[in-house]
Amino acid sequence: MFKLALLSALYSYLIFLLGLLHLLKKDIISISTISFLLILTLNFRKRLKDLLHFKIYIRKNQPSSILLISLIIIQTLINLIGALGPELAFDALWYHLTIPKIYLQQNSIFYIGGHLYYSAMPKFTEMFYIAALALGSEITAKIIHLLFGIATLVALYKISRSFLSSKDSLLVSLIFYSNLVVGWMSITAYIDLARTFFETLALWSFLNFIRYRLSKWLTISATMLGFAASCKLLSLWSVAIYLTLLLYISLLKKVKLVTVLKQSLFFCTIVFIIVSPWLIFSYLNTGNPFYPIFSPINQNLGEATSFNPTDIISTTWSIFLLSPDPLSPIYFISLPLIIFYFGNILFQTINKQTRLLINLLLIYLALGSILLYFTPLASSGRFVMPYLPAFSLLFVLLLNLLKSKLLYKFLLAVVLIVSLSSIVYRGTANKRFVPVFLGKENVDTFMSNNLEYNVGNFYDVDNFFTRTIKPDNKVLIYGISNLYYVNFPYIHESWIKKGDKFDYILTKGISLPEKFKDWILVYNNDLTRVKLYSLNGKKVEY
Repeated sequence: MFKLALLSALYSYLIFLLGLLHLLKKDIISISTISFLLILTLNFRKRLKDLLHFKIYIRKNQPSSILLISLIIIQTLINLIGALGPELAFDALWYHLTIPKIYLQQNSIFYIGGHLYYSAMPKFTEMFYIAALALGSEITAKIIHLLFGIATLVALYKISRSFLSSKDSLLVSLIFYSNLVVGWMSITAYIDLARTFFETLALWSFLNFIRYRLSKWLTISATMLGFAASCKLLSLWSVAIYLTLLLYISLLKKVKLVTVLKQSLFFCTIVFIIVSPWLIFSYLNTGNPFYPIFSPINQNLGEATSFNPTDIISTTWSIFLLSPDPLSPIYFISLPLIIFYFGNILFQTINKQTRLLINLLLIYLALGSILLYFTPLASSGRFVMPYLPAFSLLFVLLLNLLKSKLLYKFLLAVVLIVSLSSIVYRGTANKRFVPVFLGKENVDTFMSNNLEYNVGNFYDVDNFFTRTIKPDNKVLIYGISNLYYVNFPYIHESWIKKGDKFDYILTKGISLPEKFKDWILVYNNDLTRVKLYSLNGKKVEY
């Protein structure tokens, strides 16, 4: 898995370099992608052979393991159905796909600014989406994100096998993959599953460092966390978590303070070296390496003026119960199990290795939950998704401490019920995509019925713009935030400058600006809520 992560990172940074050199051309991207896939195939041909012997693996396992594997496969297939349909998710249509699309149109990577201020942020995963759009479509990008989720699933199973049986490791994977937020992310071209994959590998390698005391594992952990931060800057919070864990281990093992400081400095240096190309890019374009964090334009992070533990508890509770795609209720069930665990510690009935692992996970998750305080409620489920693999492992570890077989079976049944509920819920949500990818429903009809037009989305549902706007025309856009499905030349209101020329003005949900009051309405769509204006075909200079 670490080799897969490294090869993926090399590919992402290669696309980034090609973009900086103005070489984002289809033939160059094709050669780079084919080379990447060949290297992957050569490095993982043994793993591919193992997949061909999956039936043998099934026969060797007990019925309970087969049931767990079956539920994971069903969940994966349901997620695949959603990934094979057109993109509907807000942030994907706002910037995760739109920015790569603009880069491809210009054959280079640059700071767009204006409404697409996120173009200054690290875009590790979006580099994959550049190739996806160059060689396929947004559906290709969605499948790439789905694959990052599956890779996380495999990594989590491998971590768990270091401490648990095969059946319990499958249980850990099932708990994680049954989260509704994981199912939702698996059908979008977001970046959170890529971040989760690298954060999971960072945790795995850090646990290996604790277990084997080999410095190479600390290097790998920092490298994986650097890749995670290159997907999403929020992963830099995990640096503080790992520094705390290093301090905790040093106190337990009575390691010298100088050694801990060296390890901490080394860890931080590796992380920031990995993410530095993106930070430098942001600094050169905005003057802030962490833009838009700590900038007035940002509405979600860094706004808390005080640190209130009560708020963290209430926010955590809301995310579990009130989010659009809430986290698994299994994690709430962990709370009494944690109390039971501390009771066992008092009577010293837990071996040292298990106790150390559980303590590390508890500290890791406690510090990770603080991040909820700085994120918007509607999105916090995906913001903390990288910590859910650890939470899933913790639950099964606590489950194995129970002496009551009846209670163990009851909680196992709860896990299965939650998994089945997730399958039904996500299956119901994703069934709308089936007629489209089977070719039984026209894409335009699907988009008319399913894309939300009460927010900033645009889609040419009746192909009016395809018929009307010519390649040498340009449209000035007002009021549309999600520009991915705009397939004609345009300038957005947020980055237009003096001297720019345009033939049409497209508005959504707003009145035509006063200085354009003489322009004539040539198109109005009540469904998509857009209006198109022209000045008798004249090209106007802004």
